[in-house]
Amino acid sequence: MASRSTINLLELFQLFPDQESARLYLEDRRWGGKPVCPYCGCSHQIVTRGGKRSGYYRCRSCGQEFTVRSKTIFERSHVPLHKWIYAMYLVVTARKGISSLQLAKEIGV
Repeated sequence: MASRSTINLLELFQLFPDQESARLYLEDRRWGGKPVCPYCGCSHQIVTRGGKRSGYYRCRSCGQEFTVRSKTIFERSHVPLHKWIYAMYLVVTARKGISSLQLAKEIGV
């Protein structure tokens, strides 16, 4: 069976239809299932925040609150994570590159 190096756009949108699916994917890629505090590196004293704040964690060791976006290029961005993944897909798969204006137009920002 031949290996595939890329997926098509339809598959990308099926994998990441919303912010939540993209967040779960990035958490798995960054932490491998167990959150690690980006401030102190602690992984055994992490608690999840409840309620509507899914994806927020608190480190009992240093007291910092963090998400998968903390200490990354996504940290202060208001762009949803699934749009970031789409933008990365466009940059990586463009044969001759993609301009910033075209990228903004494609992802709708």
